[in-house]
Amino acid sequence: MVKTQPRLQDELDHLARDLDAAAAAARPGVAKGDETEDGARKRRRRPFRTECVVHCLPSLSSPIVVLHARTRNISEGGLGLLIKRVILKGTPLEVVLQPRGSAPIHFAGTAAFCRYAGRGFHEVGVHLRAYGPDPIFMSGPAQACLSHPWFLQAYQQLMP
Repeated sequence: MVKTQPRLQDELDHLARDLDAAAAAARPGVAKGDETEDGARKRRRRPFRTECVVHCLPSLSSPIVVLHARTRNISEGGLGLLIKRVILKGTPLEVVLQPRGSAPIHFAGTAAFCRYAGRGFHEVGVHLRAYGPDPIFMSGPAQACLSHPWFLQAYQQLMP
């Protein structure tokens, strides 16, 4: 995995802290990471910041795009990313994390949202659908369509 330059790491950490502070200010009286009073937050989010590689399938006519990103937070059903690209809602994503001294872990799902976060980065929420030690769709979308119904549905939505 390609390591992010220390200055960029610091900038991303600073951006993540700013986003956390803005989220806390927007929800006074709600504990950090807890569900909002109106039920908008489905799962408790925990700060989780590490580098990752994102494999994105933006359309049927393009190959899988490989992007470097940084995680922001994680919950039981999702993963927050900071990335320098707009990702459309519903886009299939596979996020590869490489814990120190361990084998890579593959998380896959679809983009739940994408919004500009600042400093040239976008925050992408990934609705997680599968995970494991082996690639989920990055090694071949055709096999993933057979193995993962959620991926087949997302793949079909890429069709014009």
